Amino acid sequence: MFRGLIEGFENLFAFTENYSRFHKIDPRIKLIYCISSILMALLINDMLSLTMLVMVNLILAILSKIPLRRYVSVLRSLAMFIAFIFTLNFILRALFEGLAFSTLADTTYSVIRVILRLILVALPLMLLINTTTPREVMQGLVSFGLNYKYLYAIILLMRYIPIVFNEMLSIYDAQRSRGIEIEKARIIERIKRLKSIVIPAFVCSLLRARDLLEALELRGFGYTDHRTFYEPLKIRKLDIAFITIVIVIYIVIASYGLIYDLII
Repeated sequence: MFRGLIEGFENLFAFTENYSRFHKIDPRIKLIYCISSILMALLINDMLSLTMLVMVNLILAILSKIPLRRYVSVLRSLAMFIAFIFTLNFILRALFEGLAFSTLADTTYSVIRVILRLILVALPLMLLINTTTPREVMQGLVSFGLNYKYLYAIILLMRYIPIVFNEMLSIYDAQRSRGIEIEKARIIERIKRLKSIVIPAFVCSLLRARDLLEALELRGFGYTDHRTFYEPLKIRKLDIAFITIVIVIYIVIASYGLIYDLII
């Protein structure tokens, strides 16, 4: 389970080299799409509307040609948090409202809504990060007028999170080969044994950060406030058509959800 959890977060932040149409869309358009999807997940309460939004994003996920195992791995990692949310909601409702079938039904309904919202946030983020290089993300944000010095922290986060999680998997396999079993121990013992993975990964991250800092200083990072790029971004007709269709579909679904809430 621990290995699957790490693989899920690694797949969420790892760029996938491919030649789908989604890879060719302008990063600024993909940023707008991602922000719109997250706003829809936060604003809409109707379960049917949330389900339709998830279906739209699943279709986009299929068109992006990202391997199916990546989505399965990410959703499997989210399952642990979903189980925790369900258990916590059920216990709190049972304490304050009493243990009854209606309590279980209400808890299940609210948790399903949370699951749909999590998927609606995870899928666009995964589509953005898996189909866009960190350089393209920074270039898109810089074109909005943001300072690249402050954006570089975000780009480094996108770049090195998969590396850190991949390193943790290597440390996990190395510790298992030395006889340290995490999966087969009790919960308290598992938590204690996690230090054999977390501490080496933390030390390796500090060493990598030191090397990165020295490399940035040698290359004169921050010498000027203006950053240039080798290939300028260009918004094409395909990009405009994509974001127009997505926004129109989102507005239609959101209008339906609003009307449904007013009727109910």
